[in-house]
Amino acid sequence: MGALHSTRHNARVRPFDELTKTGRVGRLRLLAIDALRDEFGIEPQRVSLLANHSFNTLFRAEQLDGEPLAVRVGEVRIHADRVEEVEARWLTAIRAETDLLVPTLLSDRKGDHVVAGTHESVPGRRYCSVMTWVHGRIVRDGFDHAIAGRLGAVQAVLHEQSSTYTPPEIPRGIIANQVVYFGNTSLLAGYRSAYGSLFVDAIERVQLVLDALWRSPPHRPHLLHGDCGPQNVMQRRGRLTPIDFQDLQFGFDVQDAAITINDLRRQYDDGTLIDAYLAGYRSVRQWPLDDPALELALGAGRRLNFINLGLNLQRPGLHEYIERHAASLAQWMGLATKSVVI
Repeated sequence: MGALHSTRHNARVRPFDELTKTGRVGRLRLLAIDALRDEFGIEPQRVSLLANHSFNTLFRAEQLDGEPLAVRVGEVRIHADRVEEVEARWLTAIRAETDLLVPTLLSDRKGDHVVAGTHESVPGRRYCSVMTWVHGRIVRDGFDHAIAGRLGAVQAVLHEQSSTYTPPEIPRGIIANQVVYFGNTSLLAGYRSAYGSLFVDAIERVQLVLDALWRSPPHRPHLLHGDCGPQNVMQRRGRLTPIDFQDLQFGFDVQDAAITINDLRRQYDDGTLIDAYLAGYRSVRQWPLDDPALELALGAGRRLNFINLGLNLQRPGLHEYIERHAASLAQWMGLATKSVVI
């Protein structure tokens, strides 16, 4: 199989914003090929789409020799600067100190783990990282009690490892002491809807909870996965592997646990799956989140971040997406204040 070419030429091409989703993916694939070749010194034999969701597009890059690679191409820059450097070093430590076969990030020619990739047919810069391959399938669709238990145990292993791991650097943007932390955070406060000041009021209420948590911390802060749910766990032969650590945070176990609990409640109707997840976590270490009010408040913060991310991405169906999360926020605010805020 011959080496790929990225079709660099000066011919007039259709503007990126006028392309279909498939057309945009095709252009991003060309950018990924160029980044692999020019920045990482890798000549891919075949590059194909893995996933296109949220703010990242993932490609599988086949090599002439060795395992395939995963290439992550960001649509918008919503993460803190240097988060990939923290991600790369933590993943290396996890592999060395646990039995989790997490992916590792490759460094480019300069020793960095993220590059601002460009291509003449794609406007702006797209931040690209290259990762080692993880075999298996995402567990989201086939999620059951056995997998839920293993998910809890995996997250507990991550918390146990990170509790003794000291990252070489802690960028300010990953410190989990603010309610909304992805992208342009002013968009949510400025959004107007039938719910009036709900979002601003909810941010203020969750921030009070976070401030109290950081004033009286349950332990020293450490790195957290930040999105450890069925959508970011692979399974092969019954073994689970967490992936996609780009949303990592620096904070407390209760925050990471609340994110996972919130996602499980949102994605599945069966509450016994959460019981299985809790049992799996407790098989490794003590469960950190026994305060129902704290769990609900941190879950509200998770929904506020979903809304803000939607406003940053501006995808079709945004209004309906916001309304779903807003209804849950309004219910939580009503429980918190004994009167529904609308």
